[in-house]
Amino acid sequence: MAGLSGIAGIIHLASREREIGGKASVGVVSIILGSGGGKNEGYENIQKDDNKKFGYRGDDTDLMDLSFGKNVWILAIRGAHSDSVHAPPVCYRYDGLYKITAKIPIAEKTGKYWYELARVEEQKPMRELHPTDEEIDEFHKQNSWLATN
Repeated sequence: MAGLSGIAGIIHLASREREIGGKASVGVVSIILGSGGGKNEGYENIQKDDNKKFGYRGDDTDLMDLSFGKNVWILAIRGAHSDSVHAPPVCYRYDGLYKITAKIPIAEKTGKYWYELARVEEQKPMRELHPTDEEIDEFHKQNSWLATN
């Protein structure tokens, strides 16, 4: 895949928001969708015809601005607690690489700007992402003790 050098990695993350990770010299490099955490719940899904976009709003806009300006690809992890039709039924899974395509001012108290992120082309289609039915079954078997406690 062309452009993989645009991926900055997710090690040595330093962010004030729990659902995004980044570095001051690079910008945001990872985001967790449906984390259920963060004081502002961070992102919201944008329903588009292609379902390949989502939005983010929050307080940590300096890192988002840097990523937008440098066209950094952002690694997305999606959790089962997301409202998206693409959310996995259990746990978290790799969702793909995204880039910021728009920055829109908002007048809400929860954040300064709305950032729209679009999925980078030439990736495995979302319908082919894991977990598979077998992996879901294995997850339930391995975690069956949760239902009994």
